[in-house]
Amino acid sequence: MWSGIVALASRVRFALVRSRVDDEVRQEFEMHLELLIERYVRSGMTEDDARRAARRQLGNPLLVREEIYHMNSLGWLEELAADVRFALRQLRRAPAFTVVAAVTLALGIGVNTAMFALADAALLRPLPFANPDRLVLVEERGPQETGGAGSNC
Repeated sequence: MWSGIVALASRVRFALVRSRVDDEVRQEFEMHLELLIERYVRSGMTEDDARRAARRQLGNPLLVREEIYHMNSLGWLEELAADVRFALRQLRRAPAFTVVAAVTLALGIGVNTAMFALADAALLRPLPFANPDRLVLVEERGPQETGGAGSNC
């Protein structure tokens, strides 16, 4: 559990100071590149050939930095923040739509709340009697309701 908390804290820190961490990763990549170039030069390659071989072995620096970033970040949180920022920009651009959408949501939520309150009062809560399962309905029917005077009902 403790390792999970530490990993989460590290990812949050990474998201907050991305530019500084990105610079550190870039510097570390360059250091590894230089060390690999030196190793190739010591083994007998020319400087240009060693640089090309080292770049080929380590790969594209931008892709490596992006992969490290995705491994250490909370991608879903950053995507959510970007989506919220985009939605707020769009709502600010169209104030009439924003008002209509807000009123529609308010009405929908109000009607939904009212319907749930009615359903809760009528269907879900027990009746306010001591033995509600023993309630019966007694009614009296006259001759006009039974279909005539000679009916057997």
